[in-house]
Amino acid sequence: MKWSIDPQHTVELFKLAGSAEAVQRRLVYPDSREIVRNVFARHTSVEGYSSQREAISSEIDKLITARLAPRGILVNGVNLRNVRPSEGLQKAIDQKIAQDQSTAQAEAAVRTAKAEAEKRRIEAESTAAANAAIANSLTDKILLSQCIEAFKAAAEKNPVYASPCGANGTPVIVDGTKR
Repeated sequence: MKWSIDPQHTVELFKLAGSAEAVQRRLVYPDSREIVRNVFARHTSVEGYSSQREAISSEIDKLITARLAPRGILVNGVNLRNVRPSEGLQKAIDQKIAQDQSTAQAEAAVRTAKAEAEKRRIEAESTAAANAAIANSLTDKILLSQCIEAFKAAAEKNPVYASPCGANGTPVIVDGTKR
């Protein structure tokens, strides 16, 4: 934290504390530590040491400035660069962040799986509808015509070809030699 003494309060502060170091030790540090502890107590450790750090820093700056200004101490800036959690708390924070990331990945995988399942369901419904339309539109005459056409094509390679395409399974003989 950067601070200075308001020139109007210099004499009063030096009478109270004796030196700039004493002002820092007796007024600046205790008040600053108290405010930092109180602000961090209102936030989760993940917020305090990662996601909300800038907002917390700004809040601390305002509170320290408001507390020290009436005493003649001007706050020129508060920086939370050197505020570090304990080793145990850092491990807990890291675990929480990793857990949140894992949860987000799992939720994304579930959404992807649901989307894939929905896609497969729609494809199956479309195929079933197409098959139903084809089944409803096929008649014996259409099937016989398609069968004859298929065997005409086969008869071009083999001169005479017999196939059970007729009504009630009677064979149809296609002679490819006669055009």
